[in-house]
Amino acid sequence: MFRAIFRYGCQALLVLGPVFTLNWSVLNLLGWGGNGPSDLISLQLWFLHLTGPKQVVELKLRLLVSSVALVGVFTAEIFDLYLPDRQRREFRAEYFAEKQREWQQRLGEDVRINVMFAHRPWFFPFFRVFRWGWRSDNYAPPEGHFDANLLLTEWQGVCGLAFRAREAKFIDFRSSPAPVHVGRQRWPPWNQFHLWPSQLRKTAKLRYILSIPIMRERPSGSWHAEGVINLDSITDAGAIVLDRNKTGLIEYFVKSGKILTCLK
Repeated sequence: MFRAIFRYGCQALLVLGPVFTLNWSVLNLLGWGGNGPSDLISLQLWFLHLTGPKQVVELKLRLLVSSVALVGVFTAEIFDLYLPDRQRREFRAEYFAEKQREWQQRLGEDVRINVMFAHRPWFFPFFRVFRWGWRSDNYAPPEGHFDANLLLTEWQGVCGLAFRAREAKFIDFRSSPAPVHVGRQRWPPWNQFHLWPSQLRKTAKLRYILSIPIMRERPSGSWHAEGVINLDSITDAGAIVLDRNKTGLIEYFVKSGKILTCLK
């Protein structure tokens, strides 16, 4: 309650600031000044003494009130927005660090995991883009870094299929070869996942992908996708692990996705 009073009180000071510099200002209302802008007045505000022509004193008073209000607004923003957001990011980092140890023990080093959230950027308003929220440590050289932080839209990749369908999708590239980045297949209309040539080159080493949507329940009771959890591998050993355990992994990460919506 105190925070709300402080926050809106500071905003009210910013709104009321101009009343200190009108021809008939709050100083006239309180009997602290003459009618003319050049009338000399003397104003004592606690430790601050303002004296001089009325219009000068009013300007100083407005600057003082606006400065106090701005400091108050910034202070409220720190406590209401910045500190909670920093705590959330710290918790997310600790959460994923703990989960990564658990997932690596279960799946091994050959399986990579990333979490992507969908958002609609102002420069790309017609459909959503996936933003990487977290990735496991094995997106690293010499082999795993080529597709790290790869930019994808909701109409691209296995993640796009899972996101739009709101159900898990998987592709085994050992039996279904990935699109090549030569000839007509290198352009989005003619390859299965609507990828551009640069995206095809970066994902050429993938052997298996399992993409699971992150679901959030709306107040109406319906569910919509917030993003995706991707499990993939660039080795046959990792592909075998994912293919053998995909049913259990889907059930496990669907439940985990409900927590991840709070860490977006």
